[in-house]
Amino acid sequence: MLQHLLFMTTALVVAANTSLTLNSPTDLSYTSQCGEYTYFEVSFPYPCQDLNVTVNALAGNPEIYVSKTLTSPTKRDLNWSAVQTDSLLINHFDPESSPGKVY
Repeated sequence: MLQHLLFMTTALVVAANTSLTLNSPTDLSYTSQCGEYTYFEVSFPYPCQDLNVTVNALAGNPEIYVSKTLTSPTKRDLNWSAVQTDSLLINHFDPESSPGKVY
């Protein structure tokens, strides 16, 4: 069965409550086929703030995979992930967390 995953994405700096765009307007919807990935890149220059990645699923069950080094993270190659939930909080105390680009 072919399933479509429709979602909108935002990345928030929790402590500063500042929205970051993901190289596109935040009002866009993205569609991914079941088993496919949609990639984004965001610069996160805040060393003492948490990063919250949120996916607003319009249909389907999204999984979030985030990497500090790989521009195309997967469920096997990643730093952080969120499955069965629509958001992922990356705590700034996490040893893998640091300012810079996040994919």
